[in-house]
Amino acid sequence: MTTDTPRLGRLGSIGVAVLAVLAVVVGGTAVTAQEGDGGQPTVDLVAVDPAADGTSDTFAVVAENVSGVGAYEYTVRVEGDEPGTVEELVPGGNPPEFFTTVEYRDGDTTAFARVVGAETNDSGPVSIGTLTFSEAVEREDLSLSVAALGDAEGESYDVRVDEPTESAYYQVDFVAGSPIVDLGENGTYSEQARLLAYLHGSTEEPVSRVGGPIADENLTQCVSVESVDVGDDRAVVAFTVAADCEETLSLASYETPDAGWNASAASEQVLFDTAEGRFGPGNHTLAVELPGDPGASMDDSETDAGDGEETTETASVDARYLHQTRF
Repeated sequence: MTTDTPRLGRLGSIGVAVLAVLAVVVGGTAVTAQEGDGGQPTVDLVAVDPAADGTSDTFAVVAENVSGVGAYEYTVRVEGDEPGTVEELVPGGNPPEFFTTVEYRDGDTTAFARVVGAETNDSGPVSIGTLTFSEAVEREDLSLSVAALGDAEGESYDVRVDEPTESAYYQVDFVAGSPIVDLGENGTYSEQARLLAYLHGSTEEPVSRVGGPIADENLTQCVSVESVDVGDDRAVVAFTVAADCEETLSLASYETPDAGWNASAASEQVLFDTAEGRFGPGNHTLAVELPGDPGASMDDSETDAGDGEETTETASVDARYLHQTRF
């Protein structure tokens, strides 16, 4: 494949101001200056005529919430163990050849475009490039980085690139005693009659199902669940221990292969985070991290062994809505 190299020429009607958009790029980051009328500008890869499974051999580089685009610089990479290759990248906006650079790198798995002097619509989604691949790919197979995006006057946009992420599914169990590391092989909390509350959710739907208790009557008389909250990539349970009671209690989060509970697949759940403590009479909370948070750590769990209150923006489930469902 060939590389188009920009040639010096007269600026003409393009204007020196447009060149400033690319001149501000330092270390791959553009100095930001403005937002479009519809909110923060975004750039993403959009499949053209996708198949039923969402794959396509053609993707458009689309800018939204912009008031026209006059200059841009971006890189698209094909990721994966067996990546396809980029056959062609056609810059959008009909830019002049002498201010257009297109390069293919890394065995044609990476395409780079730098353009000054593009002319696009002043509103609506704007295509700033079209890529053709050697085979159909998913959006998740591609990465996009935008170093600069600006209008025809040389003002750069405060642009955001939304990279796709796979959904993470989780289960949270509030139980008496210590957590089970390997569910299924070592039984389940409901089988052991020590499950006080459970919650299912995902990064797309923080709370999809709640339930409990499935526990010994003496345990439920000592411990009552007040609420289960999900927010800020963690789960928090608030509970009360009755007078004259003292219990070892735990909150555990598991990454699950898919949504909901499947007893036959219990062994596929992976323990993600735990919090455990010994609690006497009073109000208490326990908190654990949830799968899907790239900064999560087993060391980030929280135990509140005394009266206290957790404050966070959450999806809250009141204890009145916990229902007994055996699994």
